[in-house]
Amino acid sequence: MSKGFAMHHQRVLYHRQPGETNKGRHVLSTILLLLALIVVQIESLASDGGPAGSMPKKRLWDRRHVLGSAAAAGLFLPGFGGHLPHAEAAVDKGEFWTLSHTTKRGTPVRVPCVGYSFYKTDSAMVGRCLNLALAAGVRHLDVATLYNSNAQIGVALQKYLETGLIPLEPAKKGDDPPPPKQVRGNSQRRRQQLFISHKLSNMEQSLDRVNVKASVKSEMEKLGASYLDLCSIHSPLTDSKRRMGTYEALLELQQEGLVQAVGVCNYGVGPLNEIISAGLPPPSVNQLELSPFNQHNDVAQWAKEHDTVLSCGAWSKLSG
Repeated sequence: MSKGFAMHHQRVLYHRQPGETNKGRHVLSTILLLLALIVVQIESLASDGGPAGSMPKKRLWDRRHVLGSAAAAGLFLPGFGGHLPHAEAAVDKGEFWTLSHTTKRGTPVRVPCVGYSFYKTDSAMVGRCLNLALAAGVRHLDVATLYNSNAQIGVALQKYLETGLIPLEPAKKGDDPPPPKQVRGNSQRRRQQLFISHKLSNMEQSLDRVNVKASVKSEMEKLGASYLDLCSIHSPLTDSKRRMGTYEALLELQQEGLVQAVGVCNYGVGPLNEIISAGLPPPSVNQLELSPFNQHNDVAQWAKEHDTVLSCGAWSKLSG
């Protein structure tokens, strides 16, 4: 693994449980990553009609997806080395699967390492998926206007925040579900434990900062959120004027206390340099696809130089 891919991990502090070590996590993650690479190679042979050509491609993709996710979990989850029994206590402290980074501008960014994205989540499944994520300890929710599910997320999220109850799935189909899981604390504490990351669509980008801010507030209302932990521009694929007008609007929302941190997604060095050339602060976060097969070394170097956190969006298979 090259220096460019690894460097963005050197600037974060993991919150571990007392006595936790890296050894078990690193050994297991290495094994899982090697298995994932083997499966990638098998599929490559299969696509060329090689020895594995008779194996169903769909099954191989699913296996690679699972192995890749497991490898990522082993690399980045502080609790993976046999300390998951401490997970609930860590959630109560707001430290479960969390990395911290304080930028040179003094803006604290505390992002849960593992999140659930509602990308391609069917609207009818939103509530169930949210509950599954919360029950597993996930507190980072990745939402977007483009996903068209914020209203449904808001309904399910408000039930959780008000009651602290998480409905659980039955062990087998046809069985009665177990009693719901109770998360301690009040609604304010439960909200503080969440990290809600919202992304504006290309259609919402505008030179008119008033319109941009109105779009963000509209999505916040759907979510039932009084503030967003992170609000980002989803894509640079518009034009420079609209990108910059939207970015300035998000900075204004940050000043107003409606947005805790401002970020971008899928930005290369060109659009990132536009921000610096305009004399504006760099984004706190740049979310993009990042893997051993798609390392974005130039973006990683830029992030290191400008004190921006790279957020790896594992929305696709490990090979990119």
